[in-house]
Amino acid sequence: MKRSGFTLIEVLVALVILVVAYSALLHLHALALHTLVRSENLFSGVSRLELFLAGEPVEGVKVERHTFKVKGFAIQEEIYRVSEGSETAYFRLYERK
Repeated sequence: MKRSGFTLIEVLVALVILVVAYSALLHLHALALHTLVRSENLFSGVSRLELFLAGEPVEGVKVERHTFKVKGFAIQEEIYRVSEGSETAYFRLYERK
């Protein structure tokens, strides 16, 4: 005679699979939200850097300039440090002099 229904082990395995899948979805959602916040901060940093390069007074942008020689050429490196909250982004520009 064939029995219908599920055993206790099958139900527990299915429940564990559902809990693991739900936890993975929550983790992916949190990761996507964190990535969105970081990209928003980066976009804000780039916008502030554009304003700074256009000559506008902007808080949180610092510039370091270095000049060095490579094969007879003088290269000027400008490092722009843009701080947004607790995060800092670095942008480097190189120019041959």
